[in-house]
Amino acid sequence: MITHIIHIFLKIILTLLFITMVMINVFAQKTWNFEDKTFNYLVAVDSFSYDSGDYWGRYNNAIKSVTIFRKADNKLFQTIIPPYNRFDSYDTLIPKFIIDDLNFDGINDFLVIWLYPNAPPAVPYYFWIFDQENQQFQRDTIVEILNSPIIDHKRKKISTSFFACCAVYEESIYKVKKGKITQIELMHSHDCIGCNPPVTVIKWYKLKHGEMKLVRKKEVRINL
Repeated sequence: MITHIIHIFLKIILTLLFITMVMINVFAQKTWNFEDKTFNYLVAVDSFSYDSGDYWGRYNNAIKSVTIFRKADNKLFQTIIPPYNRFDSYDTLIPKFIIDDLNFDGINDFLVIWLYPNAPPAVPYYFWIFDQENQQFQRDTIVEILNSPIIDHKRKKISTSFFACCAVYEESIYKVKKGKITQIELMHSHDCIGCNPPVTVIKWYKLKHGEMKLVRKKEVRINL
């Protein structure tokens, strides 16, 4: 009698554990829906514990896939698996997926967040450009990352900003050159605390003959 009761009890426990695991998997995944005039974008997001085992374990969400359907016939157009990315589910201010025309050809492209920033507002994004020749979205592997991009459709340029740490800051300008998003200007500044006297070193670069060339340098004394 006691053995039978124990057996029933164990079956109930195992059943409850199975149901719990199924429910965890269901609620650990969600889908965000985006659209433009041509496509529907289904963005699959995975959730996991904060102690996920990697360096960025304190961020508990990741975009696992972007599934794109053509609006005209609702057929699957393309599925994209983004590289490693992490962000916090509690942040609602920073966009994780952005649709915009990055190369100013009249066709939308899109961006996927890479990593929730340590030093806002520098938010890095992977990006995919719609290739009209191949009729597919292709990830840019030359520039690779755009940090906090500001897309200026009137002047057809993209401005970015980047904090490497509290003492290093960069601003860049990108334009489309031969169909590719290309860096044409860079401002880099860093604090040289070990200099005598301590100074902020600012350098300006411009694209010349296919290379970024230093065009100006300035040092500003730091009053400690």
